[in-house]
Amino acid sequence: MEEEEEEERKKKKNKKNNNKWKEEKKKKKKKKKKKKKKKKKKKKKKVVLVYEMQFAIVLQRM
Repeated sequence: MEEEEEEERKKKKNKKNNNKWKEEKKKKKKKKKKKKKKKKKKKKKKVVLVYEMQFAIVLQRM
C-alpha cells in the first residue's frame, strides 16, 4: 500500500516538473523568434566596370 502511494506521489511530482520544464522551453522558443534580420550585402557592379574599360581601350585605339 505504502509503495503504491509513493509511486503515485513520484508520478505526480514528475508530471509537475515536466510541465514546468515544458513551459520554460516554450518561453525560450518565443524569445528566440525575436531575432533581428540580417541585412543583405549589395553586390558591386563589376560588369559595368569591364564594359567601361573595354570602351576606353576602343577609344584609345581610334
